[in-house]
Amino acid sequence: MWMSDRPKVQRQLAVDLASLVDVLPEESVIPFLDAFWKTMAREWNGIDALRYGYCAIRPKNFTNSIIVWTSFYT
Repeated sequence: MWMSDRPKVQRQLAVDLASLVDVLPEESVIPFLDAFWKTMAREWNGIDALRYGYCAIRPKNFTNSIIVWTSFYT
């Protein structure tokens, strides 16, 4: 995400990362999501004001993927 300041590229990367939930083996999804949220919690306060908008895309995409995944597997 940090290698490009272009919103379109970052938006697509956020979508691609979130869509990994759909292709991971079922037993890998929870550890993957756990690592994502731990990383976001650890790094969130270090995001500067200029990049906040770009970084806010990721949690939205992951939350959507989580909702879709849990509705499918429950």
